[in-house]
Amino acid sequence: MKKIIVMLLLVCLSLPLTVTADVSMPDLTEYSTEDLIALKTLIAQEMLERGIEKQATVPIGKYIIGVDIPAGTYTLKPAKSGFTIHVYPNVNKTGTYDYIYGEFVKSTEYIGKIELPEGQVLEIDANVIFTVYTGISFF
Repeated sequence: MKKIIVMLLLVCLSLPLTVTADVSMPDLTEYSTEDLIALKTLIAQEMLERGIEKQATVPIGKYIIGVDIPAGTYTLKPAKSGFTIHVYPNVNKTGTYDYIYGEFVKSTEYIGKIELPEGQVLEIDANVIFTVYTGISFF
């Protein structure tokens, strides 16, 4: 009896172990253009937050730091031409912005270092490349 159990155990251990993960991808044809852009932005932000990517292109819009864009220190560069950013310290209880904390107007230049703490609101008027600040900026 013991020999049979040992033989069965050896046979089971010698069989190739195959594990299949059924990861189904969503059908993207059902998404609108706006949905695809929003999804692309979310994926880029998540990859930046996880440290998978050190750079992400953020499209025109208003973003809450810590919600839409991870809080941190960044280098900003225009994706194509110049950009303007407005940084508001926070959103007040009525959903409006208190006041402009800072405004940077650049033609084709970049911002070498900008700290964006959680809760601030960032408004940009062009696609901007966010790169995690490493202490040295070369563009």
